Amino acid sequence: MAFPPIPVSAAALLLAAASPLLAQSSIPKALEETMVDDPSSFFAPVAKHLRVGGHSYSFQDVDGVVEGWLGFFETIARSPAMADDPEMAMIADLDLRSAFDELGLLDVKAIGQSGSRVGSGTETRSFYYVPEGRKGLLSMAGGAAQPTWALSVAPAGADLVLEQEVHLSKLPGVVDSLLKVAGREDEREMLKSMLDQPMQPLSMTIGQFVKQADTRMLVVVETDKSRRISMPDSPELPGFKILLGLADTEFLFKDMGELLTQQGFVVAANTPEYARIVAPGPMGGPGAPLGENDIIGFHFDKQTGHTYVATDVDYLDQCLAGANPLTADPAFEELAAGLPLEGNGFHFISSEVREIIESAIEQMIEQNPAEAAEARMGMEVVMKFLPFPMKGAALGTVVNHPDGMLVISRRPGHESMAGIPMGGGVTTVAIMASLAVPVFSKIQEKANQTKGISNARQVVLACKIYADDFDGKYPANLQQLVQEEVIPAESSDLLSWEGAPWLLFKGLSDSTDGSHVLIAAPSADATGHRIVGFNDGSVRSMPEAEYQRILQRNKQTEP
Repeated sequence: MAFPPIPVSAAALLLAAASPLLAQSSIPKALEETMVDDPSSFFAPVAKHLRVGGHSYSFQDVDGVVEGWLGFFETIARSPAMADDPEMAMIADLDLRSAFDELGLLDVKAIGQSGSRVGSGTETRSFYYVPEGRKGLLSMAGGAAQPTWALSVAPAGADLVLEQEVHLSKLPGVVDSLLKVAGREDEREMLKSMLDQPMQPLSMTIGQFVKQADTRMLVVVETDKSRRISMPDSPELPGFKILLGLADTEFLFKDMGELLTQQGFVVAANTPEYARIVAPGPMGGPGAPLGENDIIGFHFDKQTGHTYVATDVDYLDQCLAGANPLTADPAFEELAAGLPLEGNGFHFISSEVREIIESAIEQMIEQNPAEAAEARMGMEVVMKFLPFPMKGAALGTVVNHPDGMLVISRRPGHESMAGIPMGGGVTTVAIMASLAVPVFSKIQEKANQTKGISNARQVVLACKIYADDFDGKYPANLQQLVQEEVIPAESSDLLSWEGAPWLLFKGLSDSTDGSHVLIAAPSADATGHRIVGFNDGSVRSMPEAEYQRILQRNKQTEP
């Protein structure tokens, strides 16, 4: 079943932290007594959100914050590991400082952090001060704080619970900002056109979808030790029970229901309160992600407008019943004591799932010994920006304020985490960027494809003109088009694409059947498509598999 993808990076979600309002009314007295004569004007509004008297307290004005964030994204985007990633290549070519400015990230003027003991654990608070209000990427992180949805759904025993508010209605503006920085005015117009296109297979345009898609995303994962997942070239993992949720998506109920039933799913219930659609039978097996008896279930809550999908209907029922909630889990209770749980996002990670993640990473590194050193270096960079250590359980919340963002993270034990934290803010930005970057890249790819088709069409036309002068015969090579002045010398760059000459197929003439391939791009692009010019004068971009089928059908061989 092919649903329109909402590109959300799994790695970004695993880094997410979210939080409630825990503001003090003024600067702590102990700090007020030690203030310097000329303090930063940003200190007071940051300090009121923090705790004094713990094991750490720090404040940093704008310059270091900006350099830290720029350094992080430049390190990732320009690392050797990302060299072959077309999306990262496009980002790496940007003036990142200008991009940060357009995306509202330079509006973060200061960051403060405090660390203190809370019961048997440690609490870290971070406040990201944005006096002019959140814009750009940060505006996508939602509005005012709301009760945490996960606490009414996630059951005790859940090992990973993530919740994040996302305002997709802000996405076109963010992508337009990236295109503006890149100087791509044509692509900005293309973005406007794209929003008017149908969003298959939904009965709405892309723009209509985006305007309504301000939502909260929920992920609940519980390990199933009775099963093991074993996939080729992947680390072995325990089985999982998974629930996904999207809030305020009633506008999708009708289309999704029709799509599911067309795919063979069965309507199990349809009441005034909810609709339930399930798979016709188990869809898993030994070693597979789904268990042998797991039946996928979709649940549409007509009262709240929320959509749920679970790997098994029994787990779906367990979560929605709320009889044994996460708040009753001892591991959760220990971390959450006294912590207000309202905000724009939330994470809870058990110590067990942390160990699974760490083990999986080590297995992947061991499977690629040649890249082990680079992989470990990359992990060290990422861990510097995590809002929590990689060992033990963790609980976090974040809340948007009119003048910034407050992040709170708790973990067991009294280990100090001194210094300015980058994690909470950077990971929220990473989630929003993981939505914007693929759209930005898609626009760039579409523009590049359009240019390639235009160039190919000119080359095909030039071949036709050449044939008119040479008894219907095509040139032996494309350089003859320049030699015979069919293509001006100053336009000779038309003869190549992406740094290599167009493929010119031999043995054809102007009278050959029009379905034969005359020219083709030297290789498929990053999306797996190849630009192809046909003997009837038409030019198309098509999947590589379709191109190969046409060659086989026409008994043509690439030159």
